[in-house]
Amino acid sequence: MKISNSHSKILLLLLVLTITLASCAKDSLDAVRAKLPPEFQYLAGIFDGDGVGSGFTMGPVTILFNLNGDKYAWVEDGVIRDVRTLNDSLSLFQDDVLESVGAVMVSFPKYVYLFDRNGSRFVEADLDARIAYGQWDNPNFFSFNTKKFTLRDWSNKDSSPFSTIGAIWCAKTDRNCGPYTLNSSTYLMSNGSGNLFTDYNGFTGKFGAVEFVNQYEMYECGNLNEENDGVKTNLLPLTNIDAVIDYLGPDQKLKGELFFFSEGKQFGYNEFGTGSFKGPYDLY
Repeated sequence: MKISNSHSKILLLLLVLTITLASCAKDSLDAVRAKLPPEFQYLAGIFDGDGVGSGFTMGPVTILFNLNGDKYAWVEDGVIRDVRTLNDSLSLFQDDVLESVGAVMVSFPKYVYLFDRNGSRFVEADLDARIAYGQWDNPNFFSFNTKKFTLRDWSNKDSSPFSTIGAIWCAKTDRNCGPYTLNSSTYLMSNGSGNLFTDYNGFTGKFGAVEFVNQYEMYECGNLNEENDGVKTNLLPLTNIDAVIDYLGPDQKLKGELFFFSEGKQFGYNEFGTGSFKGPYDLY
């Protein structure tokens, strides 16, 4: 079958336009990436315009979910290994159980709790977080409990001060001046609006006082011989958060916390011991 000259020209124009648009998109993301700290450059354009809504870390592995809660990215050592929708046939997260993913919390190393996007229901999955590296294509890495829980089931000794949960992150045993390790018994939780947070003690099953997010403390370590052991306290300069995720240094030790806000399309971070918040940085 012969193709007319006019059709050939149209096809050529479409091809040129496609290449041009792809090149422009790449150039745009390259410009965004260049403005990010090296350890976070993988975040540039990660969800094709959607923000980061939640995530968790397992050593060198970070799993992020988009704000819509229907897509995830598996990241290892700052390299994106896989991005999929929950309903993809090769997805590690069962959409028939989850429907959507909001706040996520790992009880290291055996369990992960995943709230839905509304923040009112959650499911539980078994895993071994110690061997997460390289498991991005292992369909059996997570073993889901099909039972769905409500926020009332979170504790049988206390009631949550929030009707919905927006973010969960693990407290640290000594956020002041190290060593920085996970406190596996205490978690911090924000409300669905992201402007308030509280703490939850897993040993006692009790919730703590409710505070505004901009009262979240960051510690600056100084001379331990000075007054107050040289520790200065600064406050998080944000009024709302969408997600809080730990990040590790090259030595695989906890280094700080990432804060996503502005519908998950911006982030900043606090490196432990500096008392400072760096950002905002744009994902797009």
